[in-house]
Amino acid sequence: FTGKKGEEIVLEVTARRLGSPVDSLIRLLAPDGEQVAMGDDWEDKGVGWLTHHADSYVRAVLPQDGEYRVEVRDMQQGGGKEYIYRLRISRPLPDFQLRVVPSCLNAQPGTTVPVDVYALRKDGFDGEIRLRIAGAGDDLRLSGNRIPAGQERVRMTLTVPPSHSPGLLRPRLLGEAEIAGSPVVRQAAAADDSMQAFFYRHLVTADPWTVSVGGRSRFTPALTPANELPIQLPVGGAAAVRFWLPRFARGINIAALQWELLEPAEGVSLGKVSVSQDRILVPVQAAAELTPGLKGNLILQLFSEQKRPNSNQSVKVFVGILPAVPFEVVPAGETAESSAAGDRSRS
Repeated sequence: FTGKKGEEIVLEVTARRLGSPVDSLIRLLAPDGEQVAMGDDWEDKGVGWLTHHADSYVRAVLPQDGEYRVEVRDMQQGGGKEYIYRLRISRPLPDFQLRVVPSCLNAQPGTTVPVDVYALRKDGFDGEIRLRIAGAGDDLRLSGNRIPAGQERVRMTLTVPPSHSPGLLRPRLLGEAEIAGSPVVRQAAAADDSMQAFFYRHLVTADPWTVSVGGRSRFTPALTPANELPIQLPVGGAAAVRFWLPRFARGINIAALQWELLEPAEGVSLGKVSVSQDRILVPVQAAAELTPGLKGNLILQLFSEQKRPNSNQSVKVFVGILPAVPFEVVPAGETAESSAAGDRSRS
């Protein structure tokens, strides 16, 4: 093909994903015969149970004008009629796919459950993706429903209203982003995170996405952060997530509950929670090793201790999960004036 200096080109071989035995290696050669780029195995997380990602992918910037050559070979030195492949030579086509895990959620009215969403980014797209529910179940509430720029996964939460009727819902989860100045919407495919050989993990699609709402309405403290979001965590410091206790919950012994973070980002930890008459302060600490710009969600779990009948032993009992609280790590010494605004407005 003919290329110009500075032009960005994508080369992609599709073979193993088509059931072909080809184990490809791809090389891009300049007009003078020098190798510009080479690609071997490339993992495509969107193909489920494929156990050998043998297809190749290359992105390269052309160093000069002229005629370029693309060389495709089989790493196993095989060949024959069954060794078919497709070769894409194009400019980058930024895009994304979404997978929502698990494929089926079970929740009671009034409860909150965690949901993982994976972004399968293509050809250099690294922008933020905003998530929302459409269709059946549009009264379900998502919290922390953004995949930050450059990240491939977010754990958010889904809350079922206390008054929701039991039943099986088939909502659609949509992701919205801006690509090259234009809005793009993609529907997430339901999937399950499955393990192979005690090590390898695969996102195995299992459409449609379902939410099973059943059982009695369960009470979980209705706590909403008073801070402006996202919570800003200074490197090597801490910030407090502030919750206002609704009046109907002030008779509950919130102080007796145990608070834990559900699979927090490395370097993010929980301090000692303090409870007063009308508010809860949940300190969150950021390690000094963290890099400013890290974004994610804080998902708080609540537990209580109950004594076993006819025994002095106690057992840890799960109470519930609170809606996700977005956070962002900021440079040390940087403070968020908005974090205190909620307190001032309520004092």
